Amino acid sequence: MKKRNKQFFKEKQLIRLKMEDAKNHEDIFNQGVIELEEPIHHGYNAEWILRNDIARREDANVYQEALDACKGKIWCKKKDFKFLNYKTRKWYVANPALKKINKAKYDALSPSAKKFFHEDISTKKNHFYKDKDYICTLSFELVVKITKAYITHRTEHDGTLYKKKAEIEKQMYDISPNPWGYQRTGDKWWQRHQDRKAKLAEERKIVDVAKVYKTTGDKKDLLDIG
Repeated sequence: MKKRNKQFFKEKQLIRLKMEDAKNHEDIFNQGVIELEEPIHHGYNAEWILRNDIARREDANVYQEALDACKGKIWCKKKDFKFLNYKTRKWYVANPALKKINKAKYDALSPSAKKFFHEDISTKKNHFYKDKDYICTLSFELVVKITKAYITHRTEHDGTLYKKKAEIEKQMYDISPNPWGYQRTGDKWWQRHQDRKAKLAEERKIVDVAKVYKTTGDKKDLLDIG
């Protein structure tokens, strides 16, 4: 078989295997969901609710309407809701957010509930997006409620599908060391990453040489000394 024909045969095999892999991936994604006999405790949820004295007011339904339109919920593994800021390396306590609402949601509110919202003018809209956003002004009327979170359902796990996936991938890599055709060496992001690593390595070498010779001379001279 000629080299050209061999390459064509391999490409056909890869196409067939990729189609099988895509179908298998869809089957894995569409596996059924099973309800657990007993829910499993998994972390905590936090959300805003009306303060007790506000909830007892005659117009509490107006406050609740405004809150329901914008309230969000956050989850944390621990009850303290502490998260690490990876930039500052400091811990902070997170609160649930009051989300912005669009004009359609705002127009659907009662006139009384609309009083708890104002238009967001902090960001300029471009000419492609002219819809308005509205921010909720509720603050001291709210308190955070923390409740236990539970896992009530789980996805079915058909072992034959995952076994088939492994077999298909093995066949693909037997045909080609790079069956998906990714060329990371020519990727701009990857090249910038490699350039940055090389630059940092050079800087570290300069610092090491400077420590040894106790000098602050020109970088090129230091590299020549090293």
